[in-house]
Formats: sequence, C-alpha cells, structure tokens
Amino acid sequence: MNARRSHSPTKAARTMQIRTLDAAILGVLIAGAWMPAQAQSAQPAAASIAQSAPAARGRYSLDLPNGGLIWATEDPTLTSPLLNVQGSAVAAFERGQVTEPVRFQVYSNYDAFIRKMQISIYRGDDTNLTAPLATVDVAPGAVVQASWDGKLPAGTSLQAGQQLSYVLRAWGEDGSIDETYPRTLQLVRPEDRQRSLEQRRQGATGELRALSAGQLEDRELLDSTFGGNALRRQNITIRGSRVRVYGKNVPEK
Repeated sequence: MNARRSHSPTKAARTMQIRTLDAAILGVLIAGAWMPAQAQSAQPAAASIAQSAPAARGRYSLDLPNGGLIWATEDPTLTSPLLNVQGSAVAAFERGQVTEPVRFQVYSNYDAFIRKMQISIYRGDDTNLTAPLATVDVAPGAVVQASWDGKLPAGTSLQAGQQLSYVLRAWGEDGSIDETYPRTLQLVRPEDRQRSLEQRRQGATGELRALSAGQLEDRELLDSTFGGNALRRQNITIRGSRVRVYGKNVPEK
C-alpha cells in the first residue's frame, strides 16, 4: 500500500511564503510598481476593491504568487505640525536651590524633520525670554522624556513661591527654529511638593491607583502632551506624504 503523501506546506515553504510576502510589501512601498489604468481594467475584482480605497495622487499595486493582491495609496496632504511640552507643575526648592530633578514630557508629530530640541528655563518675570537660567537638551523623537537637574547659575537669587517659565525649541536641518508658548512651574518647599503629589495619588482612580506618586506624575505629563499642540512659531519645512497599504487574500503566514 502506498503511503498517502501530505500536501501541508513544510516549514521551509512557509518561510519562503513569508519572505515572498515581505518582498512584495517592500516592492509596493519602495519600488512603487505603478499599475496603469489598462492593467486595473484587466483585473475587475481587484479594481472594484481598489475603488473603495481613499482617493490619492498615487496608487501602486502588486500581485502575490497565491493570487492575492497588495496595493497602496499615497496622499500628499500633510497634517498640521504639532509640538508640545509639559513639565512638573511645581519644583521642590530649598535654601536657594532646586532640590530634585524637574520632569518634562515632549511630543511632536514631525520629529523626522527635527535635528535637535532644547528646553530653556527662565525667570517668571523674564517675559522676553532673553536670559535662560538653564537649558536641557532633548533627543528628537515623537514621545520623549527629559529632566532638568535643577542646577542654577552662581549668584542666582530665587525663593519659594516664585514662578519659572520654560519653552521648547526645535531646529530643522537648515537652522529653522520652531518654538512653543511659554509654560510655568512654581518653586515650592519640598514638603509642599510631596504633599501635592500624594494628594493627586490619593485622588487617582482605576489602574492609576496602583502607580507611585512619581509614576502618576509621569502618566499625567504624557496624557497632557500627547496629541496636543503648543506651537507659537513654526518655521521648519515639512515635506512628505502619507502611504496607506491594503491587501486581499494575503496569507497570514
């Protein structure tokens, strides 16, 4: 009796399918194989699906070996640039010094066009933002944390109760500068800052109750910056487009 031959794909065959699919997707996104109108009309099923995709200036398509289809649309319309920063509401201050690091959260939706970012901290009465007390370098990124160690220039005279202000600036490759609106933080006694953190933790609900006071502050900073916009001045040139990828009969593995 002849043994029944199995038709299930081997591991090597599945690996080859995955590699083929990866190559197909890269072909759509990088090579951008153009599907002319005649080719679309020759494939009515694929064309009817492609018509449901959002209208765009560019449309690219690639057939898969198993009869499936991957196509992509390119939309050159850009969304509005977003740049935001939020720091701790209060900073512990004692004997003329900030006694613990001040946390900041930064958000941007165009970080690929940013060469460097920096937070500058000023006296509250320095309304022209001319003499920073400190600067904090921030690595460009979409969602970034930063902190100020609290060091002040020699001879700086401050006291608990005063306010400081800070702005975030971003530089493009050509030297263009974007800048946020100033935000403020208040200098308070260390025990007052700790009391404020503890009150917020006690007022937390749901999963936030399991966080420490410091973790809760980080979460609040993230929530207050993500997707928000504090841009006051925008000069960095942004070029690009949005690509959407669709598929039909794409193998899972």
